[in-house]
Amino acid sequence: MVDAASWLSQYQGFTDAVSDALLKYHHASEANSLAMLMIYNRYRPDPSMASLLEKVRANHPNKTFQALAAFSLSNGVKESKKKEVLLEEAEAKIGDYAFNDRSIKPMIVGELFEMRNLNIGQMAPEIEGEDIDGVVFKLSDYRGKVVMLDFWGHW
Repeated sequence: MVDAASWLSQYQGFTDAVSDALLKYHHASEANSLAMLMIYNRYRPDPSMASLLEKVRANHPNKTFQALAAFSLSNGVKESKKKEVLLEEAEAKIGDYAFNDRSIKPMIVGELFEMRNLNIGQMAPEIEGEDIDGVVFKLSDYRGKVVMLDFWGHW
């Protein structure tokens, strides 16, 4: 049933009937489809899914799914305090959950770090590395000077 509801949501939109079916029947399944929908919604938000996410966040018996719902909801939030609350809730409940062999917690922690530490007007975090000649340097060595950082790689 979850896979059918997942398919319907992708091709028919998130109606109340689809949301109700997911909430009613996903407990009996592995629940991977519901997790997939919440994670997918994180990157391609569907406003019609917000009601389902709020229900899962508030009422789902599994804290991991509550965390995934909070994480997914945080993407569409513009107000920084509300977004931070959702991310903190997700961080506290997610545990060591991984989806497709990728841990979700580092993503949540990274977003919280970015919100708290990487804003215009804040001091840049310390960065240490080697320059083109192999000389070790710290970003703080250049405090008060104009610095252009160029991060690149080939992996």
